[in-house]
Amino acid sequence: MEKSQFPKRSKKHNSKWKEGPPIIALSLGSMWIFFEFIPQQWKSSWVSALILILSLYISIKFNKLKLSPTLKWGISLSVYGVGLIFSLLSHGGENQVDDKIMEMPFPELYSNLAIAPLYIIQLILCIGYLIFLRKEKGCFLLIGKIYSLFIVVNYIVALYFRFFH
Repeated sequence: MEKSQFPKRSKKHNSKWKEGPPIIALSLGSMWIFFEFIPQQWKSSWVSALILILSLYISIKFNKLKLSPTLKWGISLSVYGVGLIFSLLSHGGENQVDDKIMEMPFPELYSNLAIAPLYIIQLILCIGYLIFLRKEKGCFLLIGKIYSLFIVVNYIVALYFRFFH
């Protein structure tokens, strides 16, 4: 009797959704949250690298937990959302903008993005996302790839302003 070459129904309908959330969402969110609660005088490139390693470690350990995929997705996206809000609000405060920043011309302000440690860590994570998930397909992954590509192009433009303007 011949065996069928097609996968069984139970194997056929397993999707990436059931395997767990992408590590990048939880690691970016936790990185932003950790970076927000560090005192200003501690913020350096070494501390940023340590935060990157810590957030990736937490994300990998979280992915290995035996929780339902829906709960993992919810927690990952919640941490990402909270981290994003912290990241966006950390520069605004109570709508008080430093006069020095307001007087800077746009190319000089944009060129400062090229040396920002948090943006460089985010760039590294986005490049890793593009490299490791280049063969994966899906709507949510496409959104992440577009976001990562936006971050990379933004950094290239910031490098242009840093060196040529």
